[in-house]
Amino acid sequence: MKTWKRREAQAAKLLGTTRRPLSGGGRSESLDDCEHPTLWIEQKHRKSHAVISIWRDAEETRQRAAKRGDGRGRTIVTLTEARRPGVFLLLRLDQFPEVAALLAVQGAPATDGTAQEV
Repeated sequence: MKTWKRREAQAAKLLGTTRRPLSGGGRSESLDDCEHPTLWIEQKHRKSHAVISIWRDAEETRQRAAKRGDGRGRTIVTLTEARRPGVFLLLRLDQFPEVAALLAVQGAPATDGTAQEV
């Protein structure tokens, strides 16, 4: 099995579903990569992703801070775009349950896809 197919299967398993065979392949209809009943899952396997470099830099900074006694919890990168609503979160999927639980304890954020003014 090719690496990208293995990565699709890995992502599907982590999200409690299975990989959708023949999801791409130039079909006229667009299909996502996993057969999840409520989520549209698109897996992208590349040699590198620029956005993941941002996360790695932040994680290295957090680890250096931890050595000084100031590293807290998990690394999350928030991404926004000029003149577009919403905030994207970037974190490792295996860390998601812990982060979601911490956020739930602190009170639910806005769920309408927009950032709240502070």
